[in-house]
Amino acid sequence: WNPSIRRKMILPVPRAVFENLGTYMFVVGFGYDVKNNDFKVVRIAYDQSRRGYKLPPIVEVFALGVGDWREIDVDLAQNWVIENFWTQAFVNGKVHWVAYRLNEEKENLIMVFDLSNEVFEELLLPDALAVECPINMCTSVCEDSIAVLNYDKRVGTGSCSIWLMKVYGDVKSWSKMYTVDFEGGLGRILSFRKDGTILLTARDGDLYSYDPNPRIQEIKYIGILGTKDSFFVDRYTESLALLIDGEQVLEGLPNVAESDSSGDENEGEDDRVEA
Repeated sequence: WNPSIRRKMILPVPRAVFENLGTYMFVVGFGYDVKNNDFKVVRIAYDQSRRGYKLPPIVEVFALGVGDWREIDVDLAQNWVIENFWTQAFVNGKVHWVAYRLNEEKENLIMVFDLSNEVFEELLLPDALAVECPINMCTSVCEDSIAVLNYDKRVGTGSCSIWLMKVYGDVKSWSKMYTVDFEGGLGRILSFRKDGTILLTARDGDLYSYDPNPRIQEIKYIGILGTKDSFFVDRYTESLALLIDGEQVLEGLPNVAESDSSGDENEGEDDRVEA
């Protein structure tokens, strides 16, 4: 979706789907290929069996300039897994996810995909995060580098420690910036703003900003209504991408009655958001 000119594209169905694999799990990444002046989506699909994930995964790339998926052969460590509920972070022409080693020893790292060269790389995490529970961590973009959010229990409870790689690519520059306490109803960190404040959601779904400066530590209600897990924040650059290939996005909000949601428990929240 290009929000600046309100045009969209629905991607074709990839090859690694249930009809071909059976039960499977997949994770995606999106970003801009500077070298080839193109937008790309990378999709990593893990075939599943009763014993767990089958490795190595199937990796497909969609390039806007090509208009279709293609499977690529990559030199990917066979025992690294990226879970589908983790976020991506696009920095320096590369997509970053938290990954873990699928063996008896618990070990975490950051898996990197270079969109221009279409190769995988690895970045080490600080020692304190390398042995943490991987389902409590995710990547984000902060100060044009990589940050890792480490929730103490699970997303939306307790507190979250924020680690920043101050010099991109230098694993010795990892530094713990601060810890955000979720007492008082705060739920999940969404993104970092240029002024140093943090965007996060409350457990009731509303959007807030938080200034982590020790001398301030101020929480402000932004005034945008939402529902649980309805917010997504990312960076974008104005362009004319999708001007020819895309379809026009109609003005206004989608009709709640036409949504795919079937949960009665969210009807009140959806009505509030539509209003």
